[in-house]
Amino acid sequence: MCATLQLRVAHSTLQMARSARCSVFLHLLALTILLLLFSSRTSANQVHICVENCAQCKKMLGDFFHGQLCAENCVELEGTRIPDCQDVDSIRPYLVRAV
Repeated sequence: MCATLQLRVAHSTLQMARSARCSVFLHLLALTILLLLFSSRTSANQVHICVENCAQCKKMLGDFFHGQLCAENCVELEGTRIPDCQDVDSIRPYLVRAV
């Protein structure tokens, strides 16, 4: 009888350990998915801000600013370099020389 009781306790302990590992795995999986969703949303938001800034610079500078190239770079670089219309260094690659 004692051996049967020990076997049941050992089996129960094993099931609890498996359940705990499964729970930890599911929590880590959920956290990973949330982090991936958050990072992709942040990246999309950065691209959106970047493209809006390109449009604003195009409105301000007109034909002296290459807005298409600016927007294409926003998408290509995932919004990592956001142009500032008042910072010449940030928009220099998109400026068109007057003839």
